Amino acid sequence: MELYSFACPWCNEPNELPLDPGELGQEVVMDCRVCCRPIEIKLPDQPDGEPMVRGEGQ
Repeated sequence: MELYSFACPWCNEPNELPLDPGELGQEVVMDCRVCCRPIEIKLPDQPDGEPMVRGEGQ
């Protein structure tokens, strides 16, 4: 399993999300590990794609 590192769209602190190939094309909501605000992550349809990260409701 691969880890995807990204900055929180709310507080800009680093976060990580384990990427499971079985979840391609899905949307995941997780809380920032620092500010606890919800982050929406749209996983790519293809394994070589880049996830799209945004604050929930933005």
